[in-house]
Amino acid sequence: MRITHLHPGVSFERVQAKTGFDLDVSSRLSTTKPPSKEEVRLLREVIDPLDIRQLELLSGSKRRRFFRADLEQKIAHSHNRV
Repeated sequence: MRITHLHPGVSFERVQAKTGFDLDVSSRLSTTKPPSKEEVRLLREVIDPLDIRQLELLSGSKRRRFFRADLEQKIAHSHNRV
């Protein structure tokens, strides 16, 4: 796999350390362009309004806390509808 872009603030060394195989680096390695305001709006409001994408970044214990808090919120909300 060849790396052609990196997100701002992310080093190739960090990406390589998190990957289970050797990566090739493009001779034209560049930084990923930030999303536009419209792309961010679409992600937040249309594509992932429940913010599920954040689960990709959470460790096991943080993920459990997220689900527990989410479930508690849904239970409280369901009791308020009755």
